Amino acid sequence: MLYQRWLTVAPWVRTMAVLGNSQKMRNILPNLAIFGVGVGGIALFLIEPTPLVRRDIMKNIPVAGSYWEKKLEESARVD
Repeated sequence: MLYQRWLTVAPWVRTMAVLGNSQKMRNILPNLAIFGVGVGGIALFLIEPTPLVRRDIMKNIPVAGSYWEKKLEESARVD
């Protein structure tokens, strides 16, 4: 009875068995990518009001960086 692999392996190891199968991994990767982009976007949205993030991260975005440059200039004039 102990020879049967599925009885001697911890349950969390069975859930990670997907990583060993390349076909299943190909099916999961797009979902993981979409999830990662979503979480990253939400994180940037939540920390965007801080001046440090605006100055160091948002201003250096190639296409949309000028939007935050204008916001930084406006906030400097108000203070």
